[in-house]
Amino acid sequence: MMNKDKRYRGVVKSFAKNKGFGFIIWEEGAREVFVHYSEIARAGQRNLERGEVVEFSVKETAQGWQAVHVIPLQPRGTDAYGKD
Repeated sequence: MMNKDKRYRGVVKSFAKNKGFGFIIWEEGAREVFVHYSEIARAGQRNLERGEVVEFSVKETAQGWQAVHVIPLQPRGTDAYGKD
């Protein structure tokens, strides 16, 4: 079960740059969590890359869980696990 007061770690499953949203696979429960670009907490960053490792909190919406305050854990240009 997800907890709004906890920080989680996960891997970006997909992110549609042209639409500004995607999904993160939560490490602890293999659950998909929706993410919107407005929740990326790195200045100037408006998208995520598939396989990128992130830390996030969650909020419950009418559509399900959404990742909030998403922090990429690796500088751009480094390898992330889960990448092809």
